Amino acid sequence: MNNMNLTINAGEIISKFRKLIVKIKSLLQCKEKFAHHAEAANLKEHNLILDVRIQ
Repeated sequence: MNNMNLTINAGEIISKFRKLIVKIKSLLQCKEKFAHHAEAANLKEHNLILDVRIQ
């Protein structure tokens, strides 16, 4: 019975990692898009400010 719980937890962890990877990749794409727009508008180099959840 204990092995079944470990398998379920591993599956949940893998699912969470996959979602995290998707978010990281989309964040990188947003940064690149922002940089291209800033360059096209002849702006100084800027960085996006990340939204951070606070409890």
